[in-house]
Amino acid sequence: MKATDIVTIHCYNTTERMTRKAAMAKYLEGMMACEGSEQERYTNIYCKLNDGLVECDDSYDWDNSLNHR
Repeated sequence: MKATDIVTIHCYNTTERMTRKAAMAKYLEGMMACEGSEQERYTNIYCKLNDGLVECDDSYDWDNSLNHR
């Protein structure tokens, strides 16, 4: 496994590290199972993971996010 396969997720004032594949599966499931602001949080993280970020948070604003390309 490459170092870039591990991502760091900041959500609800907690931080977790996991593989990108596991994180994308988790946050896709969250997007499908939730609604409202919780669904938005999962969607924001999923989209950032999909964009290739290695450190993601649940903010909507990519410019104020932890990192961006």
